[in-house]
Amino acid sequence: MNRLLPICLGLFLLHSETTIASGDVPNFRVKQCGGDERIFQLSEHLGSWVLLDFLPPSSSTAENAFYTVVEASAEQLMRQRNLVCVFLKPNEEREVVSWWKSFPRHTLPVYRDPEGKLAEILKINPAQPGDGSARPPATLLVDPDGKEVWRHLGKAADDYPSLQNLLAQVHTAKQAHDKAEWGITEPGELIEIPSGLKYIDMQVGDGASPRPLRKVTVHYDGCLKNGRVFDSSRARGKPFTFRLGKGEVIKGWDEGVATMKVGGKRKLIIPPELGYGSVGKENIPPNSWLIFDVELLEAK
Repeated sequence: MNRLLPICLGLFLLHSETTIASGDVPNFRVKQCGGDERIFQLSEHLGSWVLLDFLPPSSSTAENAFYTVVEASAEQLMRQRNLVCVFLKPNEEREVVSWWKSFPRHTLPVYRDPEGKLAEILKINPAQPGDGSARPPATLLVDPDGKEVWRHLGKAADDYPSLQNLLAQVHTAKQAHDKAEWGITEPGELIEIPSGLKYIDMQVGDGASPRPLRKVTVHYDGCLKNGRVFDSSRARGKPFTFRLGKGEVIKGWDEGVATMKVGGKRKLIIPPELGYGSVGKENIPPNSWLIFDVELLEAK
């Protein structure tokens, strides 16, 4: 997924909105300050998680601290968690620009939400009695499919979620989303390592750990994302033996089995670049994700 509109475009002005179904976040038209009209559409950015942070109209110490903390972590959030943060504020355009420019970095996107119209569409905190424009802060988490999965609704002007709480909610939502995507019903944490390999331990072994270049013996079932089984040592009734790290198997296997222990059972979700790539193999189409249930029987 592409990142949001580059921050060099500055601040934007909400122009119009679309109607939305429950759980969906709408596309909305924004106008570059002093520039051409542009359309911000989550549908163009599917694949990343997005935090939409709705700020109150008037700045406060708590608001500035919240923006600063998230801004300081923005690069790490985008790189390590595939999480993009966007702030919206209902002030007049000049006030929003002035507020945004007051920060030393001003690297996070800030959009203007005139009169809180987008907030109303998303059924965020109503205006406070006696002040038609005042709203406590609100934070929405949108998943890679453009669906809202979590929200924090402040009860006062300084009621912001902590970054730790935000990250905990992101982690929980991502786990549920990713497990559902891969049809995983087993308990435990779905882990993704930098190479793109994902795995979940269904049973942690208590035996020996595999050693590089030495033989390991496994039982396995392999299927495609659609559930079609393409290979199974269990069906043949004969375990499979290979030397770890010698290139005798696909990279996803070398990486995924290396951190198991004898007696362990692990589900490996292998991206194409760690499997059979753009070429494929026999009954495995090109660019296929592969899912293996692997049991480590022996490590010599």
